[in-house]
Amino acid sequence: SHDFDDGLRAGLFRLEDICHLPQVSTALDYIKQRYGMIDLGRTTHELVRRLISVFVEDLLAVSSRSLAEAALSSVDEIREAGRPLIAFSAPMAADLDCLRGFLFQHMWRHFEVNRMTSKAKRVVTDLFNLFVAETNVLPHDWQFSAGVALTDLSPTERARVIADYIASMTDRYAIIEHQRLFDLSPIYK
Repeated sequence: SHDFDDGLRAGLFRLEDICHLPQVSTALDYIKQRYGMIDLGRTTHELVRRLISVFVEDLLAVSSRSLAEAALSSVDEIREAGRPLIAFSAPMAADLDCLRGFLFQHMWRHFEVNRMTSKAKRVVTDLFNLFVAETNVLPHDWQFSAGVALTDLSPTERARVIADYIASMTDRYAIIEHQRLFDLSPIYK
């Protein structure tokens, strides 16, 4: 649902491009009937809310029914059920597949998104490789894990701490940190 919001805001597609999609068409009709003509931002917000609601309601209804019919009493019985007990209805699963197909073609594999993904991979890889090779460039708090110096940890444990540090970064902070560490211009705090 949020990918529709992101795609619309990024200009990867327009409301006119998605208004025919299952569940989207119903949600947009509801929004127009309830609120009339509203701005794109509000329409998009309402669309996301409606899509989340309709899919969650279906998932809960179908899953509750499946669990009640199965009458299982333990986690092991659920694991051994031989079929998923938490699932969408067949029509809703088909609608979701259609939405994913659209997003795959128009967003997830869009060249602009792929370019950003490629950049992000390089930023994360560069940061990780630098921090593994030179743990002393990490912030002081991250140079020690539970009171133990990173240099005293096994390579696997050290990699885990470094991965956790990178995972704690926002996208913006990771880009700034990459610039600080790899840009050859003067270092600014």
